[in-house]
Amino acid sequence: MTAIIVALLTIPLAALRPFQQPAAPSKPAAEADALPLSFKVSFGDASAKPASPVSQAAGVAQAQATIISSQARSCDSYPTGTSTGSSTHIDTHGNGDGEILEFLISTVGRCTEAVVRGKAVYSPDETRVAQLSPGGFAKFRERSAGFDRTVSITPVGDGSLSYAATVDGRTTPFDAPMQAWLSHLLPEVLREAAINVPARVARLRAQGGVPAVLQSIAQTHSSWSKRVHYEELIKHGPMLSESDAEKIAQQVGRDLSSSGDLSAVLQMLPLKAIQSPGTRSAIADALSHIASSGDKSSTLQVMAPNADPEMLLMLAKAAETLPSSGDKENFLISTAAEYLAGSNESLTTAYFRAAATIQSSGDMANVLISAVPYGHGNPGIALEVVETSKGLASSGDAANVLISLASQRVLTPNTSRATLAAIQRTLTMESSGDRANVLMEIARANLLSTSEVRDAYTKAALALPSEGDRANALAAAARRQ
Repeated sequence: MTAIIVALLTIPLAALRPFQQPAAPSKPAAEADALPLSFKVSFGDASAKPASPVSQAAGVAQAQATIISSQARSCDSYPTGTSTGSSTHIDTHGNGDGEILEFLISTVGRCTEAVVRGKAVYSPDETRVAQLSPGGFAKFRERSAGFDRTVSITPVGDGSLSYAATVDGRTTPFDAPMQAWLSHLLPEVLREAAINVPARVARLRAQGGVPAVLQSIAQTHSSWSKRVHYEELIKHGPMLSESDAEKIAQQVGRDLSSSGDLSAVLQMLPLKAIQSPGTRSAIADALSHIASSGDKSSTLQVMAPNADPEMLLMLAKAAETLPSSGDKENFLISTAAEYLAGSNESLTTAYFRAAATIQSSGDMANVLISAVPYGHGNPGIALEVVETSKGLASSGDAANVLISLASQRVLTPNTSRATLAAIQRTLTMESSGDRANVLMEIARANLLSTSEVRDAYTKAALALPSEGDRANALAAAARRQ
C-alpha cells in the first residue's frame, strides 16, 4: 500500500515539466459553452480542492489516475497505419467544476483522444487552454503511424497552468513545436465535442460568411456536432439569404449521417429562405437521404403548413417514398387541409397519388375517409376517393370508404358521375355483404335520381352472389322510388 501511494505521488510529479503559463486574467475573453443536452450526462461531486502544495500534488496525482482509469477507450486500442473505418466516442459527465470530457476519434491512419476534468476556459481563437479549475486535469493526444504526441495540463496554485509533454512515450520540453501542435489539435477537439459553438459560429461567420461555417462543419466527424453547428447557424445571427439557405440545403444532406439530425436541421430552415428552385431541389435531395420513415414523415409534416403549392407538390412526392404505411397515413391526414381545402387540381391529384402508394388497406382507408369531408367544397374529391379505393385489398375497408361518401352527403343527386363510380366499384369487391351495404346506403341517401344511376344500381344488386343480399339491396331501392 505504501509503495502504491508513493508511486501515485512521485510518478505524475516527475512527468510534469516546469513550464507554466502566466496567470489567466480574472475575466477571460471567452467562456466555455454549456455542453449539449444530448450528450450522456450524469451528476457528481467536483474534485476536492487541495489547500497546500503537498496536498495539491496528491490531488493532481489522484485526478490524473482517476481520469486515465475512467476513460473507457484509448488510442492504444485503435491501430494506425493502413487500417480502414472510423470510430467516434464523445462523452461528458457532470457540470461546473466537476465536468469530465472524454473524446476519441479514430480514422484511417490517425487517432485523437482527449480527457478534460474540471471546468476549462479556452482562448477566443480556441488554440490554448486559458483556465482550468483547481484539481482539474487535461490530456490531449494524437497518434499516427509516424508519431505519438501527448500533452498533459494541470492547474497551479497561482492560477497558471503546468504542462507535461511526451513524444513517442519519451518526455520532451513543451517548446514551440509542441505548442504549435497543441494549438492545431485543440480547435479540432472543441469543434468535435460541440464546445463553444455560438462563439465559433459567430467568429467564422464574421470572417467568411456562411461558407466559412459550412467549411468548418464539413471537416467535423461527429454527426451530433454537425447538427449543433447547423442549428446555431440557422437560429442565430443575421437572417439567412436564399443563397445561404441553398448552400446549407446542398451540404446538409451529405453531411449528416443521422436521420434524426438531418430531419431536425431541415425542419429549422425558415420558409422565407427556401423559395428558390435551387434551394427546393436541394431540399428534395436532402429529404431522400433521411433513412428513417418516422423522421422523414415528421419533417414533411413540419414543412407543409403555409407552404405554397410548388412546395406542397415536392413534399407529396417525397411522401410517396416513405417506407411505412403508418407514416404515410399520418402525413396525409395531418396535411389534408393543405392539399384539399382549396380547388387546386394539381394538389388534389398529388395527394391521392401519394395515398395510392399506401400498402396497408386499413391505413389507406383511414386516409380516404379523412379526405371525404373536403368533397363538399371540391366535387372532384369524391371521384378521387372512389378511384383510389380500388387499391384497397379489404372489402370491408372499401365498404367503409364508399359508405362514408354517401352518409356524409358528399355523393348527391347532382353528382351522378361519382355515384355511378361508387356503384361500379362494388362489382370488384369480394364480399357480397359489404357490396350490399354500400348499395343500400346509396339508396337510403336518395341518390337514385336518374335512370342511368337506377339501372347501374339494379345491375349491381342483381350481381350480388348472395340471394339474401340481392333481396335486401333491391328492397332498399324500391322503398326510395
